[in-house]
Amino acid sequence: MKKYYRFLIIFLITLFLEVIVFNITSYRLLFGKYQEKTFDNLEALEYDEEDTKVYLKIENINQKVGTVKLELKNFEETTEYQILFSDETSNEFIELKSKTYVQDYEKSKYVPLYLSGETKKIEIAVDKTLYEEEKIDKVIINEKIPFEFSIIRFISIFMFLSFLDLFRKSNFLNETYSKKNFKQELFLLLILLIFMVILSCINSYSDEEKNIDEGLLSFLNTEGGIYNKDFVEAVKQKQFYLLKEPSKELSELENPYDCLSRDQSVRRDIDYDWDTAYFNGHEYIYFGILPLLLTFLPYNLIFHKYLKVSVVVFVFSIFIFILLKEILLKILQKYFDEIPFKNVVCYLIILCSGSLVLYANGMSRVYEMVIIVRIILCITRNVFYIKI
Repeated sequence: MKKYYRFLIIFLITLFLEVIVFNITSYRLLFGKYQEKTFDNLEALEYDEEDTKVYLKIENINQKVGTVKLELKNFEETTEYQILFSDETSNEFIELKSKTYVQDYEKSKYVPLYLSGETKKIEIAVDKTLYEEEKIDKVIINEKIPFEFSIIRFISIFMFLSFLDLFRKSNFLNETYSKKNFKQELFLLLILLIFMVILSCINSYSDEEKNIDEGLLSFLNTEGGIYNKDFVEAVKQKQFYLLKEPSKELSELENPYDCLSRDQSVRRDIDYDWDTAYFNGHEYIYFGILPLLLTFLPYNLIFHKYLKVSVVVFVFSIFIFILLKEILLKILQKYFDEIPFKNVVCYLIILCSGSLVLYANGMSRVYEMVIIVRIILCITRNVFYIKI
């Protein structure tokens, strides 16, 4: 009975966090008199052509403002916007931190305001192209921020708090760690599996190329980029410089190695490719060749397709989690005779969380891929070659 009572307490705490803490902005207009107003056909302050922003003017408000909502139309991307306000404490505009507008995420369109007295005027800084292409629909002040109960967040927090409670009470977790204990080893593998699931979700969300061709392996394939296509094709021709030749404009420069002169005279990604090094009339990839030899080239030779960088980052990241577990256990065996199993679990979670692997999968570019490979090499050296 006591066990169920603890879970009930955890449930109530999680419910409080989800309903109150994570939705605190939804209660912004609960206390006080806030009149809702809509503004369309907004004027913009004109700036010179080099400016990337315009400022939408909302004047003569003269009332309490608790929220501001920006609505765009015919817009499916993301963009940054910023609120500037003037209340009873200031005649000049005060800037708030910029916010990211996401069309499919309703809460991203709202900004809660905590101002003093009545607000005189507001400006909203938006991308200049949005205004020029007439994508600004309207601005609404004092519209209630929608309440959002996230079942995924609720379950995640409930499981996390339950896990902490389990740490405190479980006899199993308070046992001394032993490598020969099968249940303990299985539990550590379960933790790695959870991290791999989280990794998969992050990697999939960051993937900008989805279902680009048909077939069983379509989620692995891409039309290719400078590393996973151009570099692969070059190596297949037994050369390390790209097949594509630099433009005449670049080759005929008096000193093509002078970056300032080059940037003034030729066009990036037209006369020369980004992330390449120019040498003796050819363009070279300056990223290491090891990821290509291990993954991209074999995949291309077998399936005649180009492998996504995000897939390689994901696969290498799994290896990092496995290697982190192994190096942790080697350290513990070397320097600690007896240690509670719950400590080992905590160390593994901290290592996996702080390894930058989750962050790298949120970007999944060539830059992150080479970092991931470097981490693998460093950990592997310590696991297999250094006696610890």
